Amino acid sequence: MRGSKKPEPIIDKRIVADSGPLCILLCAYNEQGAFDTERVRKFCPRESDRSFYQYRGQDFLKILAKNRIVVTPHVLTEISNNVRKEKFRLSTLLQEGNPVAKLLRTKCSEVQVDFAELMRENKVKHIDLGFTDCALMIVAHPNTDGRRAEYLLTDDEELQTTAKSIGIKAITARQFVQQSEARP
Repeated sequence: MRGSKKPEPIIDKRIVADSGPLCILLCAYNEQGAFDTERVRKFCPRESDRSFYQYRGQDFLKILAKNRIVVTPHVLTEISNNVRKEKFRLSTLLQEGNPVAKLLRTKCSEVQVDFAELMRENKVKHIDLGFTDCALMIVAHPNTDGRRAEYLLTDDEELQTTAKSIGIKAITARQFVQQSEARP
């Protein structure tokens, strides 16, 4: 289309990540570092998500590694709880052979969002999404201080819709891969 601007590839950006995409990737790799599509099934209830991670999960990880990942303590707690619920051993998943564990060690930083900040009057209107989602939106919001992330990565449709409604660049893993492969 003439006059339309192609999206810029998402490379070397600060991305605050929700637990869903990270948990799926972390558990998708076995102890030898091989991608295991059967493991993806445990974390993807929708067929379209399973299909994306089975066919594009490795591409997603490679593109994610070209960026700076930010998480909150809330996200780390959700990942830990989900891993345990599915009977995986977190200590096994975090071994050196797992490329997602390597990504988390080398490209990931943690930012804190205090409870008092979550409870501020202008933030509490989104608290029904939960503490984790509210904290992610604070970190990704354009008016946030030095903790600011440029994108919010989530597969949660309600979070994505709410975040976009307040000016946050919220994208799914699929959109992240598509936009990152775009040529300017």
